[in-house]
Order: sequence, then structure tokens, then C-alpha cells
Amino acid sequence: VTPDTIIVDKATARVLERQTADKQVMTVRVDGGTETQPVPDELRCAPVLSDEQAAALARLGVQVEELCGYPVDIEWAIADGELYLLQSRPITTLGETALPQVPPPSEWKGPNRRAKYMRVNIVELMPNPLTPLFATLGRRVINASMNRLMTVFFGRPGLMPEELIITINGYAYYNGEFTAKQIGQILLGSVGIMKRMFTGAEQRWRDVRSRYKATVEEWQARPWRESSATEILHSVPEILGPAIAYYGALVSGIIPAAWISEGLFTVVYDRLIKRKNDPSAPTYLLGFDSTPILAEKALYDLAQWARTRAGLAEYLSRTPATQIVAQLDGQSPPDVNADDWREWQSRFRVYLQQYGATIYDLDFANPTPADDPTPVLETCKLFLRGEGSNPHARQHAAAERREQATQAMLNRLKGLRLRLFRSLVTRAQKYAPQREDGLADIGLGYPLVRQMLLEVGHRLVQAGGIAEAADVFWLVEDEVERATAALDRGEPVSSMTDAVRQRKALWQAQKRVTPPVSLPLPPKFLTKMLPGQFGVQTDAATRVIRGTPCSPGSVTAAARVLHGPQDFPQMQPGDVLVAAITTPAWTPLFAMASAVVTDVGGPLSHGSIVAREYGIPAVLGTGVATKRIRSGQVITVDGDAGTVEILEMDDVQQRRGGQEEHILQSRPITTLTARDPFEWNATLAGDYLWTNMNVGEVFPATMTPATRSVWQELLRNMSLGEIPAYGNIAGRMYLNYSLTYSFLLKIKRKHERAMSVIGDALGVPPAGVEIPLIPVSWRTILFRLVPREFRNELKKNRLRKAAPEFLATVRDRCLEVRKRIGAAQGDELISLWSDEIRPLWHDVYLLQDKMNEELTALTRKLKAELIEFLGDDEANALLTTISSAGELASLGPLVGLAKLRSGELSREEYLRQYGHRGADENELAAPRPYEDPDWLDRELAEFDRAAVDVTEMLEKRDADFDTVRQ
Repeated sequence: VTPDTIIVDKATARVLERQTADKQVMTVRVDGGTETQPVPDELRCAPVLSDEQAAALARLGVQVEELCGYPVDIEWAIADGELYLLQSRPITTLGETALPQVPPPSEWKGPNRRAKYMRVNIVELMPNPLTPLFATLGRRVINASMNRLMTVFFGRPGLMPEELIITINGYAYYNGEFTAKQIGQILLGSVGIMKRMFTGAEQRWRDVRSRYKATVEEWQARPWRESSATEILHSVPEILGPAIAYYGALVSGIIPAAWISEGLFTVVYDRLIKRKNDPSAPTYLLGFDSTPILAEKALYDLAQWARTRAGLAEYLSRTPATQIVAQLDGQSPPDVNADDWREWQSRFRVYLQQYGATIYDLDFANPTPADDPTPVLETCKLFLRGEGSNPHARQHAAAERREQATQAMLNRLKGLRLRLFRSLVTRAQKYAPQREDGLADIGLGYPLVRQMLLEVGHRLVQAGGIAEAADVFWLVEDEVERATAALDRGEPVSSMTDAVRQRKALWQAQKRVTPPVSLPLPPKFLTKMLPGQFGVQTDAATRVIRGTPCSPGSVTAAARVLHGPQDFPQMQPGDVLVAAITTPAWTPLFAMASAVVTDVGGPLSHGSIVAREYGIPAVLGTGVATKRIRSGQVITVDGDAGTVEILEMDDVQQRRGGQEEHILQSRPITTLTARDPFEWNATLAGDYLWTNMNVGEVFPATMTPATRSVWQELLRNMSLGEIPAYGNIAGRMYLNYSLTYSFLLKIKRKHERAMSVIGDALGVPPAGVEIPLIPVSWRTILFRLVPREFRNELKKNRLRKAAPEFLATVRDRCLEVRKRIGAAQGDELISLWSDEIRPLWHDVYLLQDKMNEELTALTRKLKAELIEFLGDDEANALLTTISSAGELASLGPLVGLAKLRSGELSREEYLRQYGHRGADENELAAPRPYEDPDWLDRELAEFDRAAVDVTEMLEKRDADFDTVRQ
């Protein structure tokens, strides 16, 4: 059989060439096997794959190649419209066209081992390894521009390293090579530096933007294509320089002003103003018409207009975005009205002119939406299908909530709090949209810069220097300088294709690793405990990735790992967007995303702000998400806790060749029970000793996933980075004995002293059982443990003082909330959980913990004194009956039944007091007794059959206590 041949562009998934063969025979499935049959006449010359299917297949191939790190040959199948990967193996017959295999970097060292190198600020807009031309020409322009800016602010030159941005293993880093003299001068001049930075910051930003825009417009009007190759190359810094100067004006004024104003407002509001049912601080800062939101609204309006043109809407909906892009400048497609098509072309061009210059990152090798509008069209198609939220309605609702919340607070507050609130909220609301507007405009000149460099690339292709125009980005600046000079002199240009291949291979290898956030690397034990903070990958067995909680809520859905705009077509509605970083150019994807996870970012990053606008959970700054998570895996994103949990497991076949691990095949496990996808074996988290003592009394049975996840959220503050305080082993709750013991050993210094504290609460391990130790430093104790425990202790003490009132009202509060649950729907239920139930649960837990601490301390003290006076036996006998001095709460239901039988208690009062008590009270899936109308009758019948004399039992208990006491 001669197969169909389809050539697909690897970057855009666009079909470039198609040869449909005359297929005469085919293999079909029959009973007992397969057989060869003639192909029906109507199918012989029909395409086997549509353009959309070919694009999906190409994207699958790219995913597998990125996972394996080398070119692959895949076997695949389509069944019921779904594409399936059957097998993957390395391609060994590519010859010269294959990229050489390069091992990823394993050492991370800066040029000066005593200096500090950081991936912060402008470097966050360079999440991937830099392409060679940007690493040379682009970085040179950045360093020159940033040094000019620092000279202005510092009031003198020479206080910053000449190369402010350097590269280590291909990744950009801030250069921290400061001398002691430079640091001293910066500190002494810090007041003047801050004054120069923030004085006139807004006007400086607007002035620099005007100059930047004027420069771009001036070059767009010039006939620069008529210039020599060298002149075009030298024109690039004249546009890129103002772009970096514009970014400098942002980060030296608007962005820190937004960061400080929002942070200060949030702290003051949360601590001095906010009451229990008041909205959260971000509510006051959402709903503005920033540039990314305006872009989304314009795209939505364009889709709504297209929906009114039947032929056009049908074409746009069914045609792959890559094919639409290829048709944008052409004649109207079949079945589309010519006038509608011309109007569509015009409207879409206007959209790209207004919003197409946003950048995905600073490296000019990456196309903008104006260069490749495929991602924009995918979002447009989403709106055409009626999916995604209406941005007008969403933004209007957010603005209305903001205005109502602001006005309500202005009406309620008085005096100093009113003045504080008005001043801080006004300033925060001023800078919040300006920050997003500013970030959206960084790329104003990028489409023109790319056009210029690609023009140079086209000329080098014609001269035989490189294979395709985009290969110019894989040359260093000196090479392009020499090549353009030779072109302009009419001399031959040496082939650089081998160098391009080598650099692409190196770039692919570098991209497979996660760069540390700072260098030199901290001690190994600290990177193990806090991997996300240092960009170090955690053990693959640890399914929970931690980051910064940036937008509240929790979502469980399939992950979609996107490395750039070339991956945008993979995004499906409802997916969790996982990326290194998001910029305004990524905003259209938020309409499809159910949650957002990034390697880089924080509460005031673009992704955080937009996620809150869309009302979806966001966890940013994980450091490792794009390396740990694979597309298609089911993950849970908890925007309140700042965690991402990988739930779906794969069955992977692999082999070892030399020192390399090779994946041969991977397929989903389809034979797991319902509980298996959840994290159920905490022993895989590390080398720790686990105990079920104490917690086993609270959770005597196997937990359901819901119970486990809720209690895990409640106890998450007890953990230390990636080291869990509590774990789930085969569905039961366990406590990490190693963690508690390691801290106590550090503080008490001797094993015996540590065990004297931990033994009473958690027991003593049997003889011969080793307790694996966790490295604990005094720095960790003083700066992490002590502040955390101090905060907890303050809250516990406040609750303890209010305990009588709290305990007297808590039952009525629960009953009142229970009634509201019955009447609530949708978002109201979520609000009840987040605003009422969870805070109450936390308070109950902390109060119980405080009372247990007091009881434990008193018991330990009493035990020591009793042993001293009475000896072990009599002391233990007395302690076992010590509780008998008062009425045990655990006997309450039994005493209540006796009172119910004697008429001292009504049925309603009994259910109110004891209807929540059951055999498995902490299991959420277990029904509460009050939910069963026949429960109380059964309890009474059992009580009658048992013939228990409660009065006699209590008298005997008191007599036993008196005997021991006497």
C-alpha cells in the first residue's frame, strides 16, 4: 500500500504539503483476527487524515519528543474520533538532519563562587534558555539600557556590574558580583535612590512609553527593507533599546508602586478593618478595564459578530486555526459570503494591530500574536462555540462588587480607619490596572524587530548561510555581523547549519532542566526540604508540589503543560494551565482554564491578577511544575493552600542503556480501585518513621479521599516545606515521628530528654527501631518554627481566654449554619465553607489542641510528683481514674439516654446535644446519627436491652476513685 504523505510544520502544526495516494488494499478486523480486503472505490483516493487530525498527530509527536529528549518514531491509532499513542521509539536513521543528543547540564555554578546570582525581576520574563542571538545582541541591549537606568537612580556610574544580566547554562541570571565598597555606597545612598525612583514615576512611565511608541511608528514608516543587511541588523537595537528602557520605567516605578500599594492595603485591611463576613482584599482591586481585559472583550465581540454570519461561523468553527491563518490574506473560502470574509479580515487585522504586540517572553525568537495569531484564533473559536465566560458580564460583575464593597466600607468606617482605608484603597486601585496596561505594552516594537531579523535571515538563506530564515535566531551577534558584512560586499557566506543544529540540541537539553532560583545553591538538606523555593526538582514519588497561593479555590482537572505559543492549540476548555510564566499575551487562555499553575510568579504577578479576575484558583512560583507535571495528568490545584497534587498515575515500561533511562511505552492504569489515584502511601515521601499512635484514636478507620484531603488542608501548616507532618498510609492517618523527634533532639540535645517529651504523646519506638533524622538547623528553628508556633500560640491563647463563651455558643452556631446549608446553592455553599465552616473548624481544632497541651503538661507534672511520693504502681493507678472526678463527655450520650427514659430530657434536646456523636465522628462520609430518623429509637431499644443502671455505674466509678485516692 502506498500511504498518504503529509508534511506538517512542527512549530505551528500547520499542514504544509499533502500527497493523497491511491490506496488499493486495507487490513480489517474480522472474527478470529484480521484479513486484507480491497478498499472501497469511494475511499481509495480519499485523505486518511483531515488537516485537524494531522495537526493533532504532529502535536502528539512533539509532546513525546520533548518527554524523551530525542527524535521519535511513533505508532498511533484513531478510534471513535480519539487519537491514541500505541508505541514510541528513538529514530536511529535520520543521519545529518537529526539533532545531536546533548546531555542536560548537571552543574550550576556562577562565574564567581562568592557572588550571588538570582532569577528575579526582568529575568522572570526570560523563563526558558535564551536563544543565541538574544543571548548576545538582546542581552547586550538589556545590559546597556539597565545600566543607564541604574546610573540615573544611583546618581553616579559604576555602582552596578557592567554585565547586569549574565547566562548560566543558557538561562539568564541577575549578576550579584558587588564589591563591599559598592554595597556600602548603595546602602548609604538608598534614601536618595528611592526618592529618585518614585518621584514622578507615573509621568516618567508615560513619557518613556510615548517615546517608545514614536520610535516604533517612525521605523514602521521607513523603507527599511531597502537597506543593506548590516543596516537592518544595526537598526534592531534602536527599537529594542527603547523597549527595555520602557520596561525599566515600569519596574522602577509603576510595578513597585502597585506591589507596595496593594501589599500595604491588604495588610492594613486584613488586620485592622476586615470583619468576619467582609469581602477579601482583592475584591477592591478587580474589575478594571486593563489592556488584557479589553483585548479579551474585543475578541469576544468579534466572535459574537461572526456568529451572526452563518457561513463564516461554520467555516471558523470547523477549520483548524492554522488553516485559517494561512487563509487570512486570501480569497473567501467556499460557502463563505465574500463580503462577510472581507469584513472578517478587516476586523481581525484591526484586532491584531491593537492587541497583537503582546509578548510571551522577552526573547525575540518567540513570535507575538501579530506574527502568529493561531492562539488568538483558538480562543475566538472557543467563544464561537458558546464556551468560556462572557468577559463583559464577568468584568461588570467584578466592578460592581468592587464599587459596592468600597462604598459600604466608606459608609461604615470612621476616624483613623476611614482615613487609612480611603487613602490606601485609592492608591491601590490607581496602580492595579496601570501595572497590567504597562506589561501589555512591552512588546510594541517586537513585531517590527522580528520582521527585521527575519529579513536578514531570508537573505542569509539565499546566500546559503542557514537553512531557513528563523535559524538567524540561533546565530550569535558576531556571526550575523560577519555574515551580513559579507553579504553586503557580495562575498560568499560560510554555511552555519552545523552550528545551528548543535545549538538547537544544546537548547533542548538545557530546557529539560529547571534552573535554580538562586546561585550558589543552598545546602542540600534545605533544597530537599524546600525544593520549589530554589527551583530544584523534588523526588518524583512526592506528588504534592508547593507554591504561592495567589487566587483562592480548588479544582481537580487535567493538566495542560504549555511551553509557549506553539503549544496553545493543545489547550482545551476546563484544562489546568501549567506554564513557566504567564504574560498578558497568555490572557486568552484564561478563558479556557479551570486553574493556573506556574514555575515563576507571586501574588502580584500577571497570572495571579488575571486568575482572580476570572475567579479561578492559581498557585504560582512552584519552581518545578512544568518539569514535574505532564499534559493529561489529573491534578488538584488548591489556591488557598498553595499546593498542586498529582493524582493520575501511569504504567511505564522502561529500560536502561548505559547510564540512560529510556521510556519504551506508557499507558493509563485502568484496573485501579476508586481510592488508588489518591496519595495513599506516605512512606514514599521520604525516609521517615511514621506512627499511628494518638492520631489513630481520632481516625480509627480507613479515610475516604474527601476526609483525607480536608484534614490534610487543616494540618498543612504543621509541615516543613516538602517534609510532611502527617501522612496517609493505606487510607489511615499517620504522624511523622522523625520530624517531631528531630526538632526536639536539636533543642534538647540528648535522646533521653527528647524522648521524655515525645514519649508521653506519641509513645516510644520498640527497641532496635531506628528513628531516621531530618537535618534541622537553628536557622530553621528560629526563623520558621518559632514564628509559626508563636503565631499559633497567640491564636490559641485568644481562643483559650474566650473558651467558656466559645463552647457555650458553638453548638448553636453549627446548627444555624446547618440550616443555611440546606437553603444554599452553588457559590453560596462555597462561601459557607470558606467563610464560616472552615474558620470555625480551625478554631475548634486549635482550641482542642491548646486544651490537650494544658492537660498533657499538668498530667506530666502531676505524674512526676506522684511517682516521687507514691512510686510507679500507685501513681499510675491514681492517674487512670483521675478523670472520674467530673463527668466524662464520652459518657454523655449514655447518661443522656437515661435522662431521656426518665423524662428529664426531651427527644429534641437529646438530638441537639448528642445527634452528631457517632462511632466514626471524624469521617466526613459517615452519616451523622441525626440524619437517620430511626436512630434514636434504636439507641433507646439497645439501652433498654442492656439494662444499664447509669446511676449505679457512676457511683461505682466515684467509689473506685475515692478508694485509690484514700
